[in-house]
Parts: sequence; structure tokens; C-alpha cells
Amino acid sequence: MQYSTVELIEKAATAVKNRPPIARPMLTAQKFSLSYSAEGVEGELVDIARQTVEATNITIPNVYTYIQGKVNITRRTIFEILKQSGRVKDLTVNPQLFLDNVVQKIHIVLHQLMVDGIKYEKLGNTEYEMRLFENEEIETYLSNLFKVTKQEKTIYNYMPVDSNIEEKFAQECEADSKVKFYFKLPRGFKIPTPLGNYIPDWAVILENDQRLYFVAETKPTLNNELLRGIEDLKIECGKKHFIEFDGVTYRQVTEVKQLYA
Repeated sequence: MQYSTVELIEKAATAVKNRPPIARPMLTAQKFSLSYSAEGVEGELVDIARQTVEATNITIPNVYTYIQGKVNITRRTIFEILKQSGRVKDLTVNPQLFLDNVVQKIHIVLHQLMVDGIKYEKLGNTEYEMRLFENEEIETYLSNLFKVTKQEKTIYNYMPVDSNIEEKFAQECEADSKVKFYFKLPRGFKIPTPLGNYIPDWAVILENDQRLYFVAETKPTLNNELLRGIEDLKIECGKKHFIEFDGVTYRQVTEVKQLYA
């Protein structure tokens, strides 16, 4: 897993530069009127006062210490990001908001670079075996379980489903004659990524097809811009992981029929 510090500085500086203008922090004071009765105490809002904090009242924290406490990069890298962003003056406007924005943008860029640079290697003759997924005991609410009606198509009597999308996908697998075998991947099946372990949703085998399909998060949309950032990057890691295995195909779908393409 590798990434270029120069690229990190360039992309993070651009991301910080393109942030919306920083506004000064504002103090809000609310005045309530309290009344006492036999029923208890009641409060009524009677006045709201707001005041923008003046620059002379702002204390700027240690920039390097704060950022390094949130993300593991060198002081030199932080200096270059702030310098190239051209937004250092925002520190005197709203230091906390500015630093939090900088940390957020560095995290996003760093995560993307880490995922772009990751490479998985298959160890020896390691292959996926069905025995890895057998005999998992599931403890959950009955309402979160999908009852299997075509037992010959899977290894479970009930499958945990985390959303309506997953329940619909399971229903399609049972109803679709082209689906020979399917199951929900267990919690123990994990793909290590720079952002934490990732677990795809499903494994599917189609009739007259020698490939084993691993299905990514079944979301209601395939538009990556609408997926949560971290989950989207984990899916990218999943793609790089499964490409190392012959006879294994990794897909991001919302419906079973999209596996046919």
C-alpha cells in the first residue's frame, strides 16, 4: 500500500482551497421565563440574543499538534497543505471550524490515495471454499431474518437482512430460475482494507456459469456519488481483492438480473 506525499499535498491543498468561506463563530444566548404551578414547572422562551465573536477574542490552538492528533502525517506535509491552500488567514476567523475542515479534507484525500495504492496478493494456492461459510449461528430479531423457502438453493434456513433492499435481493435469488445457489456472507468473512474490514453482502452461483459471484453492498442506487464515502472506498478495495482469484467475479448491483451483464 503506497501513496505519494506530493500528491497528498496537492490534492488536500486543493480540497481545502475549494471549501466555502469560513464564518466567524457566533454566541447565542436564550432567555426563558419559568412558571411554577401544581402541575410542575413550565418554561417559555422570551428572548434570543446572538453576537459574532470578535477576532480579538479568538485563541488559535497549536495547528500542528491538533492536526497530527487527528491524522498521521508530518508537520512538513501539514505546512505545505496549508501554504498551498491559500486559506491560512481563515485561522483568525474561526480556528476550530477551519482546522476541522482541514482534517476532514486530509482524511478524505488520504483514504482515496491509500485505496488507489493498495494491492492484494494471493498466498500460495488459497481459494475460497464452501466450508468457510457453514454452520454460522445467528442471533438477531426475527423481523430481521429472511425465511428461506427453497432450501436447495442455499445453506441456511433463515438469513439476516439489514434492509428492504437486501430482503428484496434474497427474494429475487429464490424466485430467479437462473440462480443456482446463493447465501448471505457471514460476519467472519472479512476483507482487510486501510479503512477497516469490509464484508460484501452475498455470494451467488448462476446456472451454467462456472464463476462464483461476490456481490457488493446492495444499495438502492448505483450512483457512487450517493454512496457514503468510506463504504464506497471499501468497495474499491473489494474489487482489487477479488481480481486476484480465478473464477471469482465481484459486482456492485441492486438487482439479481444485473449479474447477467
